[in-house]
Amino acid sequence: NVNGTQTAATKGVDFLGGGGGGGGTRFGAGAAAAGGCGVVIFRYEIAADPTEKLSATVSSGSAVRTTEDDDEILIVREDATVSFDKDGAVDVLLVGGGGAGGNRSGGGGGGGGFVYETSFPVVGGMMYDLQVGAGGVAPTGTGVAVGGDGGDSTAFGLVAKGGGGGGSYSAGRPGGSGGGAGGNVADGAREYQGGLGVAGQGYAGGVSTNISNFYTYGGGGGG
Repeated sequence: NVNGTQTAATKGVDFLGGGGGGGGTRFGAGAAAAGGCGVVIFRYEIAADPTEKLSATVSSGSAVRTTEDDDEILIVREDATVSFDKDGAVDVLLVGGGGAGGNRSGGGGGGGGFVYETSFPVVGGMMYDLQVGAGGVAPTGTGVAVGGDGGDSTAFGLVAKGGGGGGSYSAGRPGGSGGGAGGNVADGAREYQGGLGVAGQGYAGGVSTNISNFYTYGGGGGG
């Protein structure tokens, strides 16, 4: 607001691909926040006949294992290599890294794209390289700067796109979900569009709103 009291931008939530918050106007802190990293999750049945059930091995990187009902869930939070002891099928969820917000009347970063496949076939003994998308890097300083895009998450040839960075005196960047458009206090009559999202993975970012040179708002990142 005009008195310079503003809430600091918030980092996107890790392992959910959350977009980072955009920076404030010229009356307050203009620094944006980084996006949250993505995740890759597998789910497969373990309660079948012991000679039939599937088992996964993580040979590099790390993962968190948990069970629910008759299924094991493998949550991969960093780049890793995974193999399975036999042919089978898994449900797989990928979320890309979230985009960072834009500085200075900046738009919010877009959320990471979301891909979900059921009964995806896996081959026993094959090594699968998994990539978990990093969160977009926030701009340095408080001047005009667009937020960094989130990284892609990949597994089995599937790709969840990283979220688009938030705009700063500019349109938001495209991504899994698009970054929000940045406001423009130098030209209060000008509004920008949010970045486009990937069809089936996310949504477009919000448009900016400029009431006057003193009141300008960045758009929210797409989710």
